[in-house]
Amino acid sequence: MPAAARPRARADGAAAGGTVAATLSGGASLQPASGKVRADATYQYAGPAKKREKASIDFESRSKRGVGKASLGFDTNEGAYRVKGGQNDFVANTVVCSLDGPFDIRSTAGIVMHMSGGEGGGSWTQSGNAAGVTWSGGGSYTLALDGDGSGRIEARGSSSIATPMGRFSDSVEPVFSVTRVDQACD
Repeated sequence: MPAAARPRARADGAAAGGTVAATLSGGASLQPASGKVRADATYQYAGPAKKREKASIDFESRSKRGVGKASLGFDTNEGAYRVKGGQNDFVANTVVCSLDGPFDIRSTAGIVMHMSGGEGGGSWTQSGNAAGVTWSGGGSYTLALDGDGSGRIEARGSSSIATPMGRFSDSVEPVFSVTRVDQACD
């Protein structure tokens, strides 16, 4: 990823000239790795390969017009998502770490939808015990996200309960809102 260091004078916005030095703190690499280079400089940055790592580049420019400092931060955190909604007895307000692979939507009553899919959706199964009965079921879901990470999960399928009086099934179409949250995930 290119990182440009183009120092400008505060007074008139003109190019300041001089030199730029960049210092990398954290993982991966920066090219040129050290020393002063002429302004306007372009650096090549490669970020950490592991998730949940942080790095920063501190820039310092020096010219006849003065000294300028700036910092650029990077992280490989995926962030988390709040999933809220449901249908009938299945009500969820839970945080999931990733929507890219398998994840669980846990209801407040102890029922869980196990989601398996990817970027646009996939399939789901249901399990759990609530109100003294065993729940099961499954179907498919779609996932639509906006550029800011908010969006919707719309599921379709069937849900069954096993009671002492027999097994009962019904079609379900739970809908969930999805919003990004600033929360660390494991």
